[in-house]
Amino acid sequence: MNKETSPRKKSTYFLFIAMISILSIVLLIFGMGYHTFHSSQDDFTLYHSLMAEANPILNHQTEKPSYTATQQQHQVRKDVYFSKGLERLHFLLVSRNANVIFDHKSGKTDLKEELSDVNFFAQQELFYADSVTGNYLQKNDPQASPWQKIYHGSADKAFFSYKDWTFKADKTRVVEYDIPGHEIFVETEERPFSQLLMSLEAQKSSYDGKELSLEDKVRLEHPLGSMFAEKVVISPSLKSKALFESVVLEKDVILSLKEQGSLFCQKALFDYSCMKGEFYGNNAENPFVLYSSQSPAGRPPFVFKSRSMDLLLAKDPVETKKLCLTTLTGLGEVNLDYCGELFFTADRAVYN
Repeated sequence: MNKETSPRKKSTYFLFIAMISILSIVLLIFGMGYHTFHSSQDDFTLYHSLMAEANPILNHQTEKPSYTATQQQHQVRKDVYFSKGLERLHFLLVSRNANVIFDHKSGKTDLKEELSDVNFFAQQELFYADSVTGNYLQKNDPQASPWQKIYHGSADKAFFSYKDWTFKADKTRVVEYDIPGHEIFVETEERPFSQLLMSLEAQKSSYDGKELSLEDKVRLEHPLGSMFAEKVVISPSLKSKALFESVVLEKDVILSLKEQGSLFCQKALFDYSCMKGEFYGNNAENPFVLYSSQSPAGRPPFVFKSRSMDLLLAKDPVETKKLCLTTLTGLGEVNLDYCGELFFTADRAVYN
């Protein structure tokens, strides 16, 4: 015999079921919310890595594809004006052909320019002088004419990198002129009354904004004479009117002094700020510095040899643009051969 459930028991049963259902729903919602909004350390790591990939500035892992873009130019001319002291000077570069290359590789970008048949003209000084005597004059002098010191350089090929601001060239030649006027003319070599003051040649050259490096059969012609070496480093003068602040020559150095003699060494340093030169041998094959004077035909030269030498320069009192040797000092194991007639040895000797 079935017994009917009382209404009170039914109500209690349904209430219990409802409470269990509501509690289950609450726990389910809480679990879903916790799982959705809670962030673990792994989540933070993944988040930052995704942000880095999406940001091109912070992206160091995902590299863009390598590519190269080029632009060819013809009959290129570049004019640059700069200040030196109170003067505004002009630098002009012309090239028959130029190839601008934009190169992106391994996440790095380089912009460089390849030039062929290059010529450049650089003003070093603007001044006023007498057109006849060449002496410097004040601007307001009735005999004064405008003149300029200018450097003309040429190269078969040249390369300029905008990444590190270096300029390299092959088969370089640079010539210094004094010419009338304060404007650059491309036909400098053909201008009348131009005076050739200095020239240099090298198979390879490079310039980084601070030093000019020349390599392989370097030759310099200047008022002091001729210089030959396998490597030359020139520090340009940025303040004084002189072309060079200092010049360092290395390996098989030959200095041929005009009407005075020749000097042979392995390393030479010229400091034009104090008009001084230093010469050294090396510790192996060529330990000595040797100076041989220029002598009449048939007469033995004066030979001066030592471990190192110091040389003092001075401007010619008549031709102020000409340099001459005044004193040569030998240090260490000095040997002097006076025209094959007298021989001396000393620790130190001075030749005037």
